[in-house]
Amino acid sequence: MSYFSKSVLLFAVGAGLAAPSLAQTALTTTQNFTGGQTTVTQTQSRTGAGTASFPGTTSASSNTLVPLSKFDTSTGILVGARVSVNIPYSVSLAVTGPGSGSRTVDASSTVSTSVTFAGGTLSSPTFALTEGCNGGDCANASGNNTITRTGTLAGSVAASAAGLAGLVTGSPGTLSFATQVNAANTSITATGAGLTSARATTTAVVGNTSNSYTLAYDYLKFATPSFRGTSIVTSDTLDFGTISNRAGPVSLSVSLFNIGDINTAGLELYQITGPGNPLFSTTASPFLNLAANGSTSFSVTLNPLSLGVASGVYRFFLRDYAPGGVGIRNYELTLNVLGNVFDPVPEPGTWMTMLLGFAMVGVIARRRGTVRA
Repeated sequence: MSYFSKSVLLFAVGAGLAAPSLAQTALTTTQNFTGGQTTVTQTQSRTGAGTASFPGTTSASSNTLVPLSKFDTSTGILVGARVSVNIPYSVSLAVTGPGSGSRTVDASSTVSTSVTFAGGTLSSPTFALTEGCNGGDCANASGNNTITRTGTLAGSVAASAAGLAGLVTGSPGTLSFATQVNAANTSITATGAGLTSARATTTAVVGNTSNSYTLAYDYLKFATPSFRGTSIVTSDTLDFGTISNRAGPVSLSVSLFNIGDINTAGLELYQITGPGNPLFSTTASPFLNLAANGSTSFSVTLNPLSLGVASGVYRFFLRDYAPGGVGIRNYELTLNVLGNVFDPVPEPGTWMTMLLGFAMVGVIARRRGTVRA
């Protein structure tokens, strides 16, 4: 087979194995777990008649940490995580003071609750609560002088990109239930003589002891680089065979595949080294994202400038392409290149030897002819 035929055949085979790349869809694994209740209470007060305001961002908070199982990076590449919650909450504001005479206490406060997971937060609506009391009612801490609002904190908390790193293999992680009482815009107005202590007590309760939560991990399977589209081949040899040094540069085609399906990560080629022999060159260059079930082709050229056996080694350094993913792996493919270069035209010394040989054959033939005569 001629070189031209060999080159065309290899290119055709490589192209035939390539299939259209697939759209990428992550797999999901879930786990269910329970969490407890968290409660936070904040009391603010003023002495004497008048109004006390509590501006600023000061807040009281309490966290309940619930164990959860971290993602095992031997399973794949973690690209997303979220917790689904559907839990009750209640917020209340109570006002108290000396319970006699014509004294009154009025207060207002803003209250919110939230669930925090790996850098993501799901918050309840913020309530502006207003309550007051007068006379004897002010002595009833849990009586007519308390206002309460209830609701359900429902939805999904998605982990932030930065938060994914803390969710991989290791000791069990935690889900943080952060209940916050915002002190900004809280005020107490007291009237009447002889007031010693007017208080506004804000309480927020999130969840209960039988809460149930669902944690979902989204992940991609690892890429599979190969020199074949139907099997894993990480080391291959490209043999140029025996070629003439007068043939000029000779090129062969090579294909690189990412074996996988719709749930497989892309493949990035970030470095190429080799071949360690100046007779060889390649059109291969780094690429960012070779999708699963996709392929790319390049050529290797042998420029037969020196006689004898020519050889070299290309090394391709690759990794999974899953931006923001945690657990990305690195890969290496090796391509050996080989060829034998010969000179079809004999050297002058070879020609002289051949001519002397022909002359001797002629002399011997003539002698034999003379003897027979």
